[in-house]
Amino acid sequence: MLAKGLFGAAVAGRPARWFGRLDLPLTPTYIEDFGRAMVTLGEHAEAFGRAWHVPTAPPTTGREFVRAIFDAAGTTQRVVPISSRTARVLGRVSPLAREGAEILYQFEQPFIVDSSDFTRSFNGSPTSYQDGIRATLDWYRARRSR
Repeated sequence: MLAKGLFGAAVAGRPARWFGRLDLPLTPTYIEDFGRAMVTLGEHAEAFGRAWHVPTAPPTTGREFVRAIFDAAGTTQRVVPISSRTARVLGRVSPLAREGAEILYQFEQPFIVDSSDFTRSFNGSPTSYQDGIRATLDWYRARRSR
């Protein structure tokens, strides 16, 4: 949900789509942090048999996150919030919207992940939002120029 609708929109100078409420706290995970955490967990037998939250930066809000993306992209921030009701209606005609509506609860209430156990156990540290946003925008720009 965060990918093309936010980063792709920021690179293209289009309005971003945000599913849910913009002013709730959340902890987006940078995909490379997620990948590194999966490798780390697979390499440590002591990780088996329990759930882990992978490294995440401190909580932000959707509004702050969107602002940071557009600031880093150097484009004017415009965001269109999409409510759960609208997402359910869109889901009638779009499989992607239907799938998104199923996880929208994550964006309609605070969704804060505490990754301190992982950080303590494996010395993992999250990428800052600023660095993750910059790298993700670079990825989108590279694909856009193809």
